[in-house]
Amino acid sequence: MKVYPKIFADYRQSSFQTQTTSAAGDQLWLTPNPDTSMANVPRVIAVAAAGLIVQYGDRFRMIGLDGTVKWEMTNDPGVPAFVADTAIYYRATNRFLQGVTFDKRTVLTDFAIPRCRDRGGVPMVQARGDNHFLIQTFNAAPEVIVDSPPEQPDYNLMLMGPDGLTDWDWMREFEGTALPALVTSDNVKAVLLNTTSLVTVFDIATGKTIDSFEVPKAGFLQASLDRRDRLVVALYGAKAQPQLDCYSLSGDLVWSCPLSPAERRAYRQPPAVDGDNRIAYIWGDTLLVVAEGTVLWRHAVPAGRFVPYVTVLGDNSLLLAAANALVHLDKDGVLLFETYLKPEVAITTPPVVDTAGRVYVGTTAGVHCFE
Repeated sequence: MKVYPKIFADYRQSSFQTQTTSAAGDQLWLTPNPDTSMANVPRVIAVAAAGLIVQYGDRFRMIGLDGTVKWEMTNDPGVPAFVADTAIYYRATNRFLQGVTFDKRTVLTDFAIPRCRDRGGVPMVQARGDNHFLIQTFNAAPEVIVDSPPEQPDYNLMLMGPDGLTDWDWMREFEGTALPALVTSDNVKAVLLNTTSLVTVFDIATGKTIDSFEVPKAGFLQASLDRRDRLVVALYGAKAQPQLDCYSLSGDLVWSCPLSPAERRAYRQPPAVDGDNRIAYIWGDTLLVVAEGTVLWRHAVPAGRFVPYVTVLGDNSLLLAAANALVHLDKDGVLLFETYLKPEVAITTPPVVDTAGRVYVGTTAGVHCFE
């Protein structure tokens, strides 16, 4: 199972940041990667007041806004490092969830994640306060044993407390696979899509099912929640037609936008959402901006070794990062700036912006700052 490896904005997976930028694309600094291994390229950058939290393959770093590495810690790459309030949470190499402050003081240690076996992963973790966490786990099916019936993969959604493997408010268990859970803007509901056709809405406080519906014969690809907490999902329909659909959380189809045939990439960014509820989605070699099912404009996306990314900013402009190109487009698709790295350098993270308007992106060469 491949999971979009970032939590840098919100749990609606909307890829929206309130910050804006007037950067011209001039590089201010570059902090090289820990080594030259492709396993240790940056995977996600989160912006905090104290600096940047950058996750690589086997570690994450705290990097100051001047590019100085303040400290680093080893981690398990199976969980995206994320920031909640003044703490950084990550899974350590012992597979326990840990938390440290921006100055590396421990605030959570050896928080056990249940129902996550050796072949398992953690697609989503959200800090809920009082050392409670909403956690989704995934376990690949065991290897097939000759003359034994194959077992199914499974996934779990749970609200965990701080006191050990059995301290949960509730736990729900399922067979199969699912996309990372989404959390509504009021922080009350969790939305879970299995990878075929079922959508289930849970009350996070109790774990009870609020609603569920099925999109017949669908194959879900990626999903996010828009500004009205409607589900925006890329899928293959009953006739294997790729499309971008919007549903209410009670299952009513709001709009549908057909997509052209493209490569069946298993791993791409969920639909991004701007402040006016327009959807930005990279499909094939094209960035599409869609309003209520109608494509407003398109922009070409360079082909590269890594997944292309788009980040929506507070003024509804877009930062597009693909191959060695970083492009800033206004809400109507007009070019504001573009900058190109060396041909041998490839962008590996979504671009992010700090409160001063500086732009950061991770690459095979390191973390770049543009102003």
